[in-house]
Amino acid sequence: MSVQDFLFGCSENALNNSLVWWNATADELLEEMRKWRRIGPLGKAQNIALHTRKTPARNKRFPELSGGVLLKRDNSTRWNSWKNLLESLLRQDVRNAIEIYIDENATLEDDRLERQEWKLLENIKKILALVMFPYRFSVH
Repeated sequence: MSVQDFLFGCSENALNNSLVWWNATADELLEEMRKWRRIGPLGKAQNIALHTRKTPARNKRFPELSGGVLLKRDNSTRWNSWKNLLESLLRQDVRNAIEIYIDENATLEDDRLERQEWKLLENIKKILALVMFPYRFSVH
């Protein structure tokens, strides 16, 4: 929970489970995307990652664009899942695939990441890597 507290503060929307994505109506899904988008670049990253995994067709299309890479998803029970999501998202070949994928999916246009947002995500990934560093050596 402390990683999510660092990432989102006390944003109740960010801590909600993303299960709504899998059972939502179209309107509910669009509202959930708006909530995540208001969080900022992490919310946009969440929207992109979940969108690419929502249907079998999307789950097939994104790896075609990214050279076989599937974006990781956050998971409320795994504190390192945001680091994993960012590591998969921030690869240069994946970044290029994301731009093409967004061009193909107008629903994601408002989730397009600007240069400064990519930089912020890079910095967050570095901080999360530092948090993870001691953990790697304490697990047996």
